[in-house]
Amino acid sequence: MSALAIDQIITTANDEMQKARDQLEVEENGRTVAAYQGNIVGYKKLIAHMAAEFFLTQIAIEDLGDVPLKILDLDDDHLEIMRQDIGILKADPAWTATLARIDADIETMKNHLLFRAEKSRDLDLCQGQYKGETVYTRLFESVADEIGRRQAERDRKAKNPELFADATA
Repeated sequence: MSALAIDQIITTANDEMQKARDQLEVEENGRTVAAYQGNIVGYKKLIAHMAAEFFLTQIAIEDLGDVPLKILDLDDDHLEIMRQDIGILKADPAWTATLARIDADIETMKNHLLFRAEKSRDLDLCQGQYKGETVYTRLFESVADEIGRRQAERDRKAKNPELFADATA
């Protein structure tokens, strides 16, 4: 099981959900309120889908106030561990089932918008829910982007070591 990636997705969803709740308390624009409400629904659904597919306990999915890891702050070894863990997660049949549940929710939202929605608020709510349910993509993309950035930096340094030589040497 890819515990690190699962933990980061759930921690991120809980953290983002709390931020959306905080914004809901002060927001006055109706469309923005709908988007935040959709975010919260999406985060809750993502956590529920993951809990069901990965047989997570209540303690594993509770919001304990943990803060998601900052990918930029990870050293190369920890970043590589995260990349490998994400690869393991993507290969897990439970993750495939989680994605199938998310896809079913997205189809339900599309059908609602196409056949039943009457107000722009419905669109804002569905977009917010979509953003909440797909919060995992930001983790996956940020890890891949950071690995690529660091590799490009190493390649530049290897290509032109004199440009990156320590001034005190």
